[in-house]
Amino acid sequence: MNGGGPRWVWLLIGMALVLAACALPAAEEVVPALIRALGDNNPEVRWVVLSALKTVTGQDFGPDTLRWQSWWEEQKHSEGGNCE
Repeated sequence: MNGGGPRWVWLLIGMALVLAACALPAAEEVVPALIRALGDNNPEVRWVVLSALKTVTGQDFGPDTLRWQSWWEEQKHSEGGNCE
């Protein structure tokens, strides 16, 4: 990985990983932005975003943005709004 891609993507990924490591509820706020970032044109960015999503959520839907979005909508409406 060469560290390319928009700076905001790398900041978002870093935030997501820190929040996941700390198990903060604020990690849930990062998930929609990560899902959107799966559409980035840079394959390295998509790979890192996917890794961050897996770490933050404990889920693995691969690069399927629609499946991630559907899962996220279910989580938002489920009791307690837990990511897992």
